[in-house]
Amino acid sequence: MATRKEVSAITPDIWSNLLQVPLYKTMVAMDVCNLDMRNELSVGDRINKSYFGDLSAQTYLPGTGFSAQTPDFTLEYIDIKTKEVVAIYVDDLEKLQANVSIGAEMAEEMGYRLKDAIDTAALALVTGGEQKDAADMVGGANTRAVCATTANIIQLFSNARKELRTNNVRENGDWVAIVTPTIASLIEYKATSVGYSVADSTLRNGYAGDFMGFHIYISNNLPSGNPTADANISATVSTETGAAVELYFGKHGAIDLVLQKAPSMEIKDRSGFLGKNFVTSTIWGQKVFNKNASRFLCVIARNDI
Repeated sequence: MATRKEVSAITPDIWSNLLQVPLYKTMVAMDVCNLDMRNELSVGDRINKSYFGDLSAQTYLPGTGFSAQTPDFTLEYIDIKTKEVVAIYVDDLEKLQANVSIGAEMAEEMGYRLKDAIDTAALALVTGGEQKDAADMVGGANTRAVCATTANIIQLFSNARKELRTNNVRENGDWVAIVTPTIASLIEYKATSVGYSVADSTLRNGYAGDFMGFHIYISNNLPSGNPTADANISATVSTETGAAVELYFGKHGAIDLVLQKAPSMEIKDRSGFLGKNFVTSTIWGQKVFNKNASRFLCVIARNDI
């Protein structure tokens, strides 16, 4: 048993009205993906989207017949079926004791966790683009990952422009590049002299400014750990030292992201308890449609330089 002297020496706990702010990653997918189809989801949870094969021109000679082509339609669809929830229980008495506005503070945290899940799932589809290695992008070894440096960062972006033009990707001021913080630091270090303003750029949903015709976005949710779909590149990159990551160069909106239900919170009574359940939920789907796969590049790069 504690003595009277020991009890009097105990300092009472003081509870702050503020929670410690978590470290949040920036979200990119909702800025760079195509979100136009979500208004079609008044009923159902599947969106069908067809495409047809390339048509060809033929020489016409007056007075002679010509043949009509039959379009070869192929059906694709995107299922809106990924359901995620973040739920917590807050006891009324504990809430009073803590003296913290738990509902308001936790709402931001719970919404962020769902947005992070959506962002990660959407950017995982970067692997659906046309795979490019060091030989394609910086003149390095075939099937090797790009090792970006201050010496070749401009060459990397220049070759990305060349590859997209070769694929007949229209340039309407809507090309984007999604890169890691490492690649972004190379741009900042090397390219301030060619119009990339670090000081003036505004970090809004990961947007960090423009460089060589691309809107630059920074993300920590790009696919990593050698997830490339190209078997030859994968076999070689897996033997290299260090982490691999896949960068996006291409058209804005080439990845479709459909939110049937944006992250939202409900507060529910819990039977038999004094507190309440705080439940945040969302429903979404994501896909790279056939024609869009050639509208962006998936560049395999080292992320440990």
